[in-house]
Amino acid sequence: MARDVDFDTQAETPYECFECGTIVMAESNPGLCADCGSELRNRLVPFE
Repeated sequence: MARDVDFDTQAETPYECFECGTIVMAESNPGLCADCGSELRNRLVPFE
């Protein structure tokens, strides 16, 4: 039997820049990369 893992919404997660690869730890999506201005993605969410 499989169970879902509890997700802590207050925990910091890694966000990675699509362009330059900068990684930022944050509790929610920080928006744009501070280094180059590109979008960040949550590294814990797989690509489809």
